[in-house]
Amino acid sequence: SNSVQVKVGTVSIPLVVCNTDLVCKGETVTLKAYGCEGIVVWSNGLTGKEVIVTPTDSVSRYSSYCRLGDCVSKNSDTLKVVIGLPT
Repeated sequence: SNSVQVKVGTVSIPLVVCNTDLVCKGETVTLKAYGCEGIVVWSNGLTGKEVIVTPTDSVSRYSSYCRLGDCVSKNSDTLKVVIGLPT
């Protein structure tokens, strides 16, 4: 029979960034993930390399992982977004 070559690889952990780390209540934040060749899955269930969220807790935390076919990466570092109170 013919031989088959099976290639075993790893999926890169996304690098996640946020356009700010402090927002007022009700404001939106853009989260971006870099370095994923597949689908980025965020801790809040959203998917995509760039998502817009509205933090609801006084401190909201977001992370993501990369899914490429049946393979998934480890979780990214966690982003922390704080809802500030105006003075």
